[in-house]
Amino acid sequence: MDKVCKFAGEKERGNRMINIYTAVEKIPQSLTILENINEKFDVVFSPDMLDEIDLNFMKKIDEAEFIDKQIGTIKTKFGVTNYTELSTGCKTAIYTNHILKSGSERKYCINANNCGGNALKLMFSAFKDKSLFFLLEHPVRCTDIFDRKVCVNGEEVNYKEFFVDFEKYLAG
Repeated sequence: MDKVCKFAGEKERGNRMINIYTAVEKIPQSLTILENINEKFDVVFSPDMLDEIDLNFMKKIDEAEFIDKQIGTIKTKFGVTNYTELSTGCKTAIYTNHILKSGSERKYCINANNCGGNALKLMFSAFKDKSLFFLLEHPVRCTDIFDRKVCVNGEEVNYKEFFVDFEKYLAG
């Protein structure tokens, strides 16, 4: 049986919480794992598809902004490059935004193993009232969201507890 968090008022508002699974075998069978985001992003997304939320993710996660959106040239703190060179965390945040826009968020568990704390913090904050599912097989320090409630392998906890006692959630 799939383990998911049941929250007060869930029937009225749905499970609107970040759901984290610490191993592939703990992910409900009803979800498809979205893997290889780095490669999929490069094939699926063109610069003209990116909205203001995506541009904000680019700026805050990778300190990147478009120089020429038509050809996909961006400027980062490291220099000028193509938008396909964004970090995997930034690409994951953008991909997640588009999953939400398409209304298919309850179909996917997003592999967030390659996301840094800055990308996770922004996603968890930007999408705090959404139902999202993430695979996260290692602890990621996100001190700014330590007080946030998350669902880990079907158990509601605050993020700090998850971070500090991560080994408990791997075993459980």
